[in-house]
Amino acid sequence: LNKIAAYQTELCVVEAVTNVIKHAYKNETGHDAAVFIKLYLDRITFLVCDTGKAMNPEQPAKLEFDPSDLENLPEGGMGLFIIHQIMDEATYETIEGRNMLTMTKIFGAK
Repeated sequence: LNKIAAYQTELCVVEAVTNVIKHAYKNETGHDAAVFIKLYLDRITFLVCDTGKAMNPEQPAKLEFDPSDLENLPEGGMGLFIIHQIMDEATYETIEGRNMLTMTKIFGAK
């Protein structure tokens, strides 16, 4: 990955973990989150796991606001939108109480 793609990928992982803390665990301490990394010749995949409140996988990641209205720009709610824009693949599923966000960045893409 070039420097920009590496930074963007890091941003997505940070956003995913932040979402776990803020939304799955409601900022409560004492909960676990795990990040697994798989490196292939042509891509890197991150799996972010938690056992907190699951997201609604049916809800698409949107970012709707008026960019000319600087007083009312959103302060949050951009994480999933950013992830879906930057990563080449992003999927979410809950299996037996374990939430899993899988994000893949293909080398040389986007």
